[in-house]
Amino acid sequence: MRNDERFLSDRMRRFEENEDWVLFKCLLAEEKTLVDELEFKTPIHAADEGIRAIREGQTYYSPSFGLAKLRREIASYYKRRFGVTQYKEENVMVTVGVSEGIDLLCRSLLNPGDEVLVVDPCSVSYVPLIELSGASVKYVASNEDFVIDEIALEQAISEKTKMLILNYPNNPTGAIMGYEAYEKLVPLILKHHLLVVSDESYLEFTYGSKPVSLGLFESLKEQLVVLNGFSKAYAMSGWRIGYALGPSWILEGMKRIHQYGTMCPTTPSQFAAIEACSVYGDREIEEKRSKLLIRRNHVRKRLNKMGISVPVASGAYYMFINVSPFGMDGFMFAKRLLEEQGVVVIPGSVFGKSCKDYVRLSYASKQVDVVLDGIEEFLKTVDKASDNC
Repeated sequence: MRNDERFLSDRMRRFEENEDWVLFKCLLAEEKTLVDELEFKTPIHAADEGIRAIREGQTYYSPSFGLAKLRREIASYYKRRFGVTQYKEENVMVTVGVSEGIDLLCRSLLNPGDEVLVVDPCSVSYVPLIELSGASVKYVASNEDFVIDEIALEQAISEKTKMLILNYPNNPTGAIMGYEAYEKLVPLILKHHLLVVSDESYLEFTYGSKPVSLGLFESLKEQLVVLNGFSKAYAMSGWRIGYALGPSWILEGMKRIHQYGTMCPTTPSQFAAIEACSVYGDREIEEKRSKLLIRRNHVRKRLNKMGISVPVASGAYYMFINVSPFGMDGFMFAKRLLEEQGVVVIPGSVFGKSCKDYVRLSYASKQVDVVLDGIEEFLKTVDKASDNC
């Protein structure tokens, strides 16, 4: 043990980061073309409201649950946009982004020995936050469309299972869950008394069908927490405003940790969020979705021309690409692409156990054409290498 590591807690010493993710972050130390961040700007009327709050001195601590007006606006937004009617002000807690919401849920609800089910693949933040809470992770296999069904869920549940985390539209695959697919899971969730966390960060970016929130299923009311935020739909990632929708007894437990850790989300950011999620922001969301849909189709068309077959991603702004036909796994593909062309895709192995042959391509920015150009040039060298074998 290094001398300075003696100060680390036992929990931190046991914590192991994904090896591929650690290595890839080292490779990313130099600035490369990475298009993971949405190119859209915060709506000007929302930004102006945040600036106004600062100028007028509204920079005080807010209540730990968040400003009452923002909590009401969030409940109204979920009713207006997704038809979810069960949430009132008392069912909303404002957090410092969705990530804090997941962290608070894990620390307030999980005990050592508890088991949490996550979809394989899933967002990179889930597994570390679960393990840091002392619980263990079990992956639930998804089908060829990257969606879990009732059979896979039933097989994964054990006596230790306490929580299920869902994330649709999915990061990294862009897969979505429709009403009928969710409906088949609900009886199992009720039968096994599972706590369910539905991360709906990308819900506004659903293409070709109506976005479906798990919050529509009121039979889950006492065991469901829906997470969402302003980073994606409103291009406000740096403002750090997320929220949790759920039963007051769960939110109260989350607040007990939140009030001592962060106290409250930044107050001017909350005023900006109030303005953003008013009815005036709906048109801007539609415009973002339309632009992303056009870009998704463009990216898929270009990839197909390169000989890369990808399924239609019905949500979010990612393509999940199987690169094994090129004779390498996802990590090697991403590493070589970065080193030889200076552009970035993320290895699938950082998202799950079964994804080593995949890479995630983001089309969040129009800069994605730079990445596609890099892939096209890279594949020419791969073909040449194959020809020389």
